Amino acid sequence: MRHADARERLELAAAEPGGLDRLMAGDTADAAALAGHLAGCASCLEELARLRRATAILRETLAFEPPAELRERTLALVREVGIPRGAGMRAATAVPVGPAEATTPVRGTEAQAPVVDTTPASRPESLARWRTLRRPATWAASLAAAIVLSSVATLTLMGSRANEEANALAQVASWNVGIASAPDGRRVALQAVPGSGAESARGELSYAPSTTALVVVVKGLAAPSAGREYRCWLEAPGGARTRVGRMDFANGIAYWVGDVAAIAAAAPGSRFGISLVDPNGDPAGASVLVAGL
Repeated sequence: MRHADARERLELAAAEPGGLDRLMAGDTADAAALAGHLAGCASCLEELARLRRATAILRETLAFEPPAELRERTLALVREVGIPRGAGMRAATAVPVGPAEATTPVRGTEAQAPVVDTTPASRPESLARWRTLRRPATWAASLAAAIVLSSVATLTLMGSRANEEANALAQVASWNVGIASAPDGRRVALQAVPGSGAESARGELSYAPSTTALVVVVKGLAAPSAGREYRCWLEAPGGARTRVGRMDFANGIAYWVGDVAAIAAAAPGSRFGISLVDPNGDPAGASVLVAGL
């Protein structure tokens, strides 16, 4: 999935009540494509966290309705003073003004009754108008889905194994969202070890000491040869290493996700790394990617 397409889907989902939660929990090809993109895109993951915070505020604002008492008072005022009509009248909108200000007639309009604006000044455009503007965008996104989902086409056509990979990427995205929401959530870019053959790989480590959650995602990492695997480790400043776990692959993305108790007490100068080793080998083998904490 392209970067622009991921942003569009997040924005469309944010406009629906509970839309972001449904999108992230979905088992559709579209949700799998988005999960795969979020797993390797820090900026889109940060945008998702921002949209979650913004929608929580906007939802209350958009749900606001003027009190019934205000409506009754407005109608009572109209009944009391009447509705003046005449050729010389101009439509006007009543807005709060300062003592020295006055409303300005709108030019080129026919005689109409004064319109009292009871909409709160802090309220955005109406929900109805918002939905009207969104309809073409929603349609366009649905029409484009068949084109932009080529990156996950194999996941939708290869049966149970593909479903497992889609679910794995969704879990990676979900944990990353949790880390991004944590007050001490951190992200560190992984650096290729010179001569390791992983120079073209791009990876990122995300973790939150308060929750011990840790996620590592790498794109462009060559699949290990038969009988070998990638192992993650955490190294203290003194050199002692803690095994974290074996990396898996899903749709070309190498990842590991889980809780690491040692991350809660990781001292400055600690390192995280990935090594290519034999299945029973020591993670102290050939390192391919590292990151300082």
